[in-house]
Amino acid sequence: MNVTDNGLVTTSSSVTGVLIFSCIVFAVAGVVGTTGNVTTLVTLVKYKPFQSAEIVLFANLLLSDMFVTAIADPMSIIVSNFQVAHQNDQHSWMKRLHPLCVIIGTICTVSCVVSLLTIATIGVNRYLIVCHSHGFHGKRVQIIILTCIYGWALTVVSMTFFGFGRHGFNHKTYMCLLVQGPSTGAFMVFFVIVCLWTPMLATLLSYGNLYYRVAKSRRRIVAVTKGNRKRKKQGDSVQLAKTAFVIFSVFVICWFPISILFLLDRDGGVNISVSILLSTFAHIHPSLNFFVFYGTNKRFRNAAKALVLGKSRQVFKNQSIATITTEM
Repeated sequence: MNVTDNGLVTTSSSVTGVLIFSCIVFAVAGVVGTTGNVTTLVTLVKYKPFQSAEIVLFANLLLSDMFVTAIADPMSIIVSNFQVAHQNDQHSWMKRLHPLCVIIGTICTVSCVVSLLTIATIGVNRYLIVCHSHGFHGKRVQIIILTCIYGWALTVVSMTFFGFGRHGFNHKTYMCLLVQGPSTGAFMVFFVIVCLWTPMLATLLSYGNLYYRVAKSRRRIVAVTKGNRKRKKQGDSVQLAKTAFVIFSVFVICWFPISILFLLDRDGGVNISVSILLSTFAHIHPSLNFFVFYGTNKRFRNAAKALVLGKSRQVFKNQSIATITTEM
């Protein structure tokens, strides 16, 4: 079925089943993601060993993702249920919920752009620190960078208020997002190529160069700096780079499929169930930050356990020293 920008759709039994599954996923992702992001944020802020890293950038990433897990995911459940319950009176309920849907869609777009650019900045910074011994040091520099990131995100969103793209209820994904249709096709191309794929490519190049340099110089670094403070610092940088790269990989895995959909399905010809599933999959990524940190960073695991068990910072510090030699 071909869907225009303002087309109204009838929810079939198969689509209803996909929507129920999507709502369950959003409910679990909302609870788990919000809890995990809060725990990760508190852990990074509370324990001093993380303060020398890109603490402001990582904190911003977690806060940005929390807007999705705590606001967008629950609202997606409400909007989907309204769509199914009021499909015989769509004009009326859409008119009432349209302003709210625009707000939710705007939050999602800002969060997506900010999250990806923050991930890209962390990737570039990791490359500079590990390979060139300099980077975006200092919280003030990081705050300036974040100001630029938010400025760009707001610029992108402002385009939708001047006719270049539009937020609202997306009948292809049953979510409040960027609206797909013939009149918004140009903006979709711009959003995918400029706002998604370009930062992804820049981040991929940064990590590719980083791991090439690390693999090439690993033996020399170990031989020259074995057992000293420089090796410890190098190990921390590489370990954090691994964590940041996995976060980036999760984002790409979740968002690349729907970016293809946005780019190729500008006229709304793809099956609605496929669109709903891809959109649901894309919005899972903000709920996975805690698991990425916990699974890839031993120092974070110790800190998270200390936080949950109520251990002192001194106990965490001793555990961190004990594991630092195995982190590389």
